[in-house]
Amino acid sequence: MSFQIAIKNNSAWKVEVEETEDYLQVIDAHPEWCGPCKAIQNTFKKVFFDLSEKPLKFYTAPIDKINALADYKEHSEKPIFLFYQNGEKIHEQIGCDPPKLIHYIEKHFGIE
Repeated sequence: MSFQIAIKNNSAWKVEVEETEDYLQVIDAHPEWCGPCKAIQNTFKKVFFDLSEKPLKFYTAPIDKINALADYKEHSEKPIFLFYQNGEKIHEQIGCDPPKLIHYIEKHFGIE
């Protein structure tokens, strides 16, 4: 079982992100030519399993194919991590900084 769900088009974005309630959704938004950030995958996998009882999902999504991510095309040289809940973006981080990403996830769930 993969810990990340690949969102490949607008209809999958609608179902997985816009229509999913209660989960903290962490999205690795990337240009199609680059692919998901490899540097963070082991960190996210550890967080996924360590917090398996929490409502948490991880995704990858190409900014070139998802209309909701069009504004991020100008930042495509750096990894982009978006945090959604109940269809709304609640946080974003441009650049791969594992401690900051982990801190945000843990803070969201009241783990400090």
